[in-house]
Amino acid sequence: MNRIFLFVVYLIIIFSINIQAQNTRLSDNNTIGWFSVNGTFKLSSRISFITEYHWRRTDLFNKWQIGLWRRSINYQIHPKVQVRLGYGLIENFPYGNYPINSFGKQFTENRMFQAIVITDKISRVELSHRFMLEQRWIGKYSNANLTKEDIVTLPID
Repeated sequence: MNRIFLFVVYLIIIFSINIQAQNTRLSDNNTIGWFSVNGTFKLSSRISFITEYHWRRTDLFNKWQIGLWRRSINYQIHPKVQVRLGYGLIENFPYGNYPINSFGKQFTENRMFQAIVITDKISRVELSHRFMLEQRWIGKYSNANLTKEDIVTLPID
């Protein structure tokens, strides 16, 4: 029994040591703030329209990160289940030491999405689960000298 205990302690010590040779992760610390405005407009007891805008900033809120505007039409198929069909327009800005695209330029995304939202209540706690499928179309730079106006929007595989 003592041998098994010592072996387990040995394994815990070995696997808890930070092995630098295996660490290929880049570290890019950013101070990011997300603000959002959401609105729901009921058209009937089962049909509604949702619009949301996310204003995401970085560098202590001094620089743009993302501007995201989504809207959807929703159908309540059950008191606890709602389906959504929508569109999103996203403006991405370069930020941090490792920008999202290799050229460090601003680019636009268009997204269609389908979602199902399941809500439930356990005692006083309300739960909401959103399962979302998105199709994204983003611009692609063929060289670093192109501007936003030169981009051709293509679907991502």
